[in-house]
Amino acid sequence: MVSVAFIGFAFADGPAVEVETIGSDCYGQEGTGVYETEEIDGGVRFKGVMETPNPCHTVNVSEIQEDGDTYTIDLVGESEDVVCIQCVGAVTYEVTFETEGSGEIQVLHNGEEVSTVEFGNNNPGTGENDMFAAFISWLRSLF
Repeated sequence: MVSVAFIGFAFADGPAVEVETIGSDCYGQEGTGVYETEEIDGGVRFKGVMETPNPCHTVNVSEIQEDGDTYTIDLVGESEDVVCIQCVGAVTYEVTFETEGSGEIQVLHNGEEVSTVEFGNNNPGTGENDMFAAFISWLRSLF
């Protein structure tokens, strides 16, 4: 089951943010939060997994706040109006966050902080996130 949604936001003199729902399935033991980060020209791209009531959800931005070089982005799962399998969902998303300079993004899922992403410091990501991404890829290859 794969849903794709693009949501774009831009602030006056602030970051441009795009959110794409890139997959969904029944939730297993994989955990939630950001599992992969990538520095891009003028920002950062990160992928994560959000737990939802069922897999028929898309990930959207509820709110973005800016405090100096720290941003807080609250991502929410929004239900699609379709008949859906009844299981707890795991929705995979990708966020592209474009802004100048460096700082950090506090990532929230439905108001609860799940991860912090640093950008602009030539930070290629953490080994832990890379290891988690490899685990997710392996897990998906089983199905």
